[in-house]
Amino acid sequence: MAATMTSIRALAPARRTGRVPSPRPPRASSSCSSEAPNRETSPPSSSSSSSDGIREREPVAGRRVVSLAALAAAAAAALDNAYGVASEDLDWVARYELSALHGLDASLCFPAVSEGDGDKNRLKGTVTATMLTLSHWIARAKMNIASAGDAGPGLAAVSALEELASQTLSRVANAEGASWKAMYLDGFSGDAVTRTAATARVLLEEDDVIRLILERTEEEHLRKLMNQPTLDEEQFPDREEARRMRYRAEKDAEPLAERLWAMRNSAAQLAQSGARAQARTMLEEAYTIRIDDVAKRREASGLEPAPPGSVAPEALPELLALEECFRGEPSWDKELAGVRGQVLKAVRAAAARSLAMNDAKRAAALLEGAAREYGSDRKLGATHVSVAKTREAADEAWRAAGIEADDEEAKDAALASVAGTPVPRGQGGGIVMKLGKTYLEELEIRRK
Repeated sequence: MAATMTSIRALAPARRTGRVPSPRPPRASSSCSSEAPNRETSPPSSSSSSSDGIREREPVAGRRVVSLAALAAAAAAALDNAYGVASEDLDWVARYELSALHGLDASLCFPAVSEGDGDKNRLKGTVTATMLTLSHWIARAKMNIASAGDAGPGLAAVSALEELASQTLSRVANAEGASWKAMYLDGFSGDAVTRTAATARVLLEEDDVIRLILERTEEEHLRKLMNQPTLDEEQFPDREEARRMRYRAEKDAEPLAERLWAMRNSAAQLAQSGARAQARTMLEEAYTIRIDDVAKRREASGLEPAPPGSVAPEALPELLALEECFRGEPSWDKELAGVRGQVLKAVRAAAARSLAMNDAKRAAALLEGAAREYGSDRKLGATHVSVAKTREAADEAWRAAGIEADDEEAKDAALASVAGTPVPRGQGGGIVMKLGKTYLEELEIRRK
């Protein structure tokens, strides 16, 4: 241990021993993406050479020495269990040496809604700078500890450094996530866990400790969202049984609308970050939950079970979310066509309810809008069997409403009434999406 501490502290103890003046600039509050070290407090420039004999520029060499000294000091402090001091050293390197170099354009972490979003919203480089700093810090500490051999603490001591790295990542990512939430109003979506892990996959190697920490955290996060046992629960099933029971009780007590909204929202974030397979699994589970709930409600109300092959219109929110998920993966064309057929079944079921309530005009408008939208070439096409059935149902509903087949003005008025806005002839007017949103109104009112 003593030999390792000596090797680690060789560059580090500037502020502790007093042999070298502290190179740190004042830590006044300012944006880390724009703040730079005070030149007056930077170390005096001196000529130095890199290990490969290439002459370095004096300012670069001086800053490199200062950064390495701070990292060495952080390692020494962490091994002494002085986590607060180590955190200060790491924050200083990330803040003054890397943050100014790694300000990220928002579009790198968040899909832009419009071309102007990337210019209006920019991310500070705190998370990226911290990831790079910690990655280099752990790698250098491992090298120093390994070189110390038996005289050092052994590689087992690295676990203390990794624990501090994990805590630092959580603190920085959560702080940055708070500012990311403010960007949601501008059309962005996501959460600190998935976005930070996605950034790590781009910047760090597969076996990098920091990347592994973030991916493990992301996996735990996704398991919880998907109501699956966490890694800790798999390793210690007996100890976690009570926790699982509490979790199931909390889920059962949670309103279904809130739960399904959370699943759809999480799946959308997964899809945007590239984890479409996980998003699909979550949405399919949400769809199953919705269908089961509808069946239970029908049974509790004394109604007969729904006819085989029918789709409840209450499932439209989940079906539309699945459609969006499948649309982003070219290999899922068959699944995409299938879910679009299910959407049309749900629309026909909703129209049947309107007919049962003597509102044939609304039923006809729903069917007409769906047949136009999904009968276009960019979706199923006019010859698809589901589109043909919907078109046939629409024609029957127009006749039931007393509207002639060639009375386009009357049809336009009925479509506009359902869509809430004038619908150009030949277009669906977003009626299917509008119908799906009607089943979310109760949830939206509760959330507000």
